[in-house]
Amino acid sequence: MEREYTAHVSLDAKGHVAWCLEAALEGRGETEEEALADLRASLELCLKEPGAVETPRSDIHTIQVSIADPEAAARAGLANSAPLREFRALVVPDGDWRVALCLEVEIASQGETVAEALAMLTEAMELYFEPPAPTEILAPEIHRIEVAGAAHASPALP
Repeated sequence: MEREYTAHVSLDAKGHVAWCLEAALEGRGETEEEALADLRASLELCLKEPGAVETPRSDIHTIQVSIADPEAAARAGLANSAPLREFRALVVPDGDWRVALCLEVEIASQGETVAEALAMLTEAMELYFEPPAPTEILAPEIHRIEVAGAAHASPALP
């Protein structure tokens, strides 16, 4: 009997990682396909031999994010975005840290606790959905310097 599982795939420092949302398992690989194949193998092993694979505790949480720039929301593929929107976040352990991954938008953050990881993810997402700030372009400062003992002539500066 086959069962369908939901996986979230993202990149981290070690490569692609696929998280199973129902079983709290991960798969890793150099490509998305390899990560999904590794996850599938872990799931199959767990179904054959319960307890054979250590399953880290992971949870899905709901966070509320202020969306200040509707254009940024549209670029992220979110239609009819309200000023305050709910997103789902998967929180998984990574050593002593907790990593929070948004399931609707490719944004992640981390913290030492679940609460801190979710707060950092909320902040990162609010920054992502802010309108771009105008930047000031500064003219470069050009200075003349003299170099003692220059062996050859160089092009003249304006």
